[in-house]
Amino acid sequence: MDIAIRPLDVTAVAIYLICMVAMGIFFSRRNDTTEKYFVGNRAFSGWVIGLSMLGTIVSSATFLALPAAAYVLDWRQLTINLMLPFVAILAIVVFIPFFRRGKLTSAFEYLGQRYGTAPRLYGTFSFIVLQLIRMAQILFLVSLPIQFLTGAPIEWVIVGAGLFIAFYTIAGGIEAVIWTDVIY
Repeated sequence: MDIAIRPLDVTAVAIYLICMVAMGIFFSRRNDTTEKYFVGNRAFSGWVIGLSMLGTIVSSATFLALPAAAYVLDWRQLTINLMLPFVAILAIVVFIPFFRRGKLTSAFEYLGQRYGTAPRLYGTFSFIVLQLIRMAQILFLVSLPIQFLTGAPIEWVIVGAGLFIAFYTIAGGIEAVIWTDVIY
């Protein structure tokens, strides 16, 4: 089966990718303190953070893996996605105001203040390991259709996508991450 990529499709994807890089560069110029880089000067409204959280939760697994699992296994696989709006509302109403009132940077900072160093380190380590596994899964699932459409080796697609995402994330800080999630 031979699939031809249409010029309009390539143009749309190129414009999207250029906008993501431009946002990373734009926000990198605005970040002149670590407070701005890591927490966006704590100036985001709740709805922006909520949309960013949804953008973060919705991934290639949402569009590829869960529907495939539902087709092969059963529909229980999709119930996870039905809870997303409720989780986002809970975060906007309860958790984000809680962290803002306490001037906390992360849940791990709260764990350290509340329970000590050991729970904070355990929580941090567990989160990092789980996120590495999740990122590997998401990069692989995103790379499958790109590899299928372009014929490029899957390894190159994964490395390229990872470097692209790392660039605008590291360059732009949390503002770039949040606003690109909102656009996503």
